[in-house]
Amino acid sequence: NSYFVETIGEGAFMGCTELESISFEESSYFLTTIEEGAFFGCSSLKSIELPSSIVYIGTDAFRNCTNLTSVTLPANMGYKAIAMGMFRECTSLKSISISSQIENIWQGAFANCTSLETVYNDAEYPQNISGGKVFEGVDLSKCTLYVHVISRYKEADGWKEFGNIERIW
Repeated sequence: NSYFVETIGEGAFMGCTELESISFEESSYFLTTIEEGAFFGCSSLKSIELPSSIVYIGTDAFRNCTNLTSVTLPANMGYKAIAMGMFRECTSLKSISISSQIENIWQGAFANCTSLETVYNDAEYPQNISGGKVFEGVDLSKCTLYVHVISRYKEADGWKEFGNIERIW
């Protein structure tokens, strides 16, 4: 028998302190939803590979995953926003790649990600920063933001605060 998972439910893996990685096979195209707090507090989680089939990720989905170091959101993902607090308190997160599909980044999405050094943003125009405090508790003066059009980000609220903005080649 084959089973196809469409949704990872609210709090499904909350507090699973031994969970180290999450990956989905190419055939995981049925998975569309990761609900609120699904992986909240998975303190051993180091890597996440999400399938492009995702269309919804809930608030605080990966909050307090303190060993998470890098996240890449697939370029062709159907999801258009980074939810409120999605990666809040992921204190080992050093790098994030944001696809051009992302249109909104909600309040506290990367708050207290105190190790954040690099943000790769593939969007030609800066995303809407909703509710502010997206990078609260992060020393943006020490972070590098890689983008396609530097001048647009140097003028955009929520982005112009980065200490170093460089061009993606």
